[in-house]
Amino acid sequence: MSERLAQTDKNGLVIRPKLRDCIGKVCPVAASEGNCFTSSHHLYWPRILYLETSDLAFKFRTDRHNIVSMAHCRHNGTWNKAIHSKYDMAPIPSDDVMSTFLDESAILSICDVTATNMAHIVKQIKRQQSRQLAVKESINESLEMFQSRFYELGKKIVNFEIMPIDVVEEVIRPRVLRLHEMLPQADFGALALV
Repeated sequence: MSERLAQTDKNGLVIRPKLRDCIGKVCPVAASEGNCFTSSHHLYWPRILYLETSDLAFKFRTDRHNIVSMAHCRHNGTWNKAIHSKYDMAPIPSDDVMSTFLDESAILSICDVTATNMAHIVKQIKRQQSRQLAVKESINESLEMFQSRFYELGKKIVNFEIMPIDVVEEVIRPRVLRLHEMLPQADFGALALV
């Protein structure tokens, strides 16, 4: 019997499952447990295959952008359309694709942290409005530095070759929307388009 491989895109990356809720009344998990719950799904499995192939493959498998949270019934339940019921494994992409993905993932993670830091600084500015001008100027300088860094990261993200756009949007869109609410005058460059 041949292996049932998870579907992949043109780069050999697994097509991310639609992250839907529990399947509802027919959910076998809810029937046995009382309710459904979410579980983490590694897009690339089985673990042993990636562990034994190479350090690069295992690092790729465990990258945070290759792990999704989904309803357990759709992930690993006994439902016949659950991911692990439909497919036996996810094929390992080429080393070039995995390396590029990890590089792009690192940039995306830095961008996420930068946006979080910017939001923290904006909160500080709002709290500092009644404090000394010197402290406020220091915070403003930090904000400008992070805003510049965020803008430059946006230029890199637009040129991603491997990382699926839905992953980028999942990470960046909520951050940019939050920052835009806090700093409506700020220019986020290419990230404003995400």
